[in-house]
Amino acid sequence: MQSGEDGFAWSGHGICLHFHDIEQFLLLQNEIAKYSQGSEEDDLPDLRVRRAVWWLSLVMFLGGMVVAYWVHSSGLSFWLKRVDWWHTIGAVLIAGVSLVIFVIASRGRMTDMGASMRLLWLLPAFPVWVLFMGLVPGATEAKPDPVRATFRQLWIVFLVGSVLAAVLAAAFTWLESSKFDANDSTRGVLGDSRPKAGVSPSSNQPESKSIAMSYDDCLSLIRRTGTDLGVAPINIVETDIMRMVRFVASDGTVLVTCSRPDGKAVITKSD
Repeated sequence: MQSGEDGFAWSGHGICLHFHDIEQFLLLQNEIAKYSQGSEEDDLPDLRVRRAVWWLSLVMFLGGMVVAYWVHSSGLSFWLKRVDWWHTIGAVLIAGVSLVIFVIASRGRMTDMGASMRLLWLLPAFPVWVLFMGLVPGATEAKPDPVRATFRQLWIVFLVGSVLAAVLAAAFTWLESSKFDANDSTRGVLGDSRPKAGVSPSSNQPESKSIAMSYDDCLSLIRRTGTDLGVAPINIVETDIMRMVRFVASDGTVLVTCSRPDGKAVITKSD
């Protein structure tokens, strides 16, 4: 075996490479480990920013759905339920843009998590989707402190639960208020059938007003508040061609006459 000045050793059977100083190899290994650890720490801010972007896209998605529903409902006619196409087109555009932004942010989030893109098919299971995407850490993230990670996950669960509870409470309040608004609007059209204090029923001067309304809409309008107003239906004419129904109050006053096929609602309003 012969050796050269550059630290190489060779023999008749092969060539062998070795270091004169083992400490140089250990220092080189430590530098490589520091470089790899530094690259993982440098990736953490980007991952946190992308997670924050996903939560922002979730808020935009929910807000976009609410705004789209409000725009669409504001274009509905109270009597005939006809849709204003401009409101509908605007609602579809708002909902579509918010959905596209949310899907793009979700794809980036799934890339950070190392998850399959097939999870996009689970989007209809929205609560499960939110918990999964918000709580599961990314596969490329460095391992955090277990205690801090647990508190962070509990805080996220608390925030998600608070948001869902607020949304449910707002929806329940809105539905209840819409029922009262419908009753008040119907009483405003028909007039209150209860006798007023100090005024006899015979002294009221009834006024009749004819409104173009379909027969089914006329029936549904009265039946929604018939219990509160003490309204009872009386069939006047019932044939295959024509049908007329009168709604009479408890004091005998004819409130509404619904007829078809002319599609008229004759409303008797007592002042």
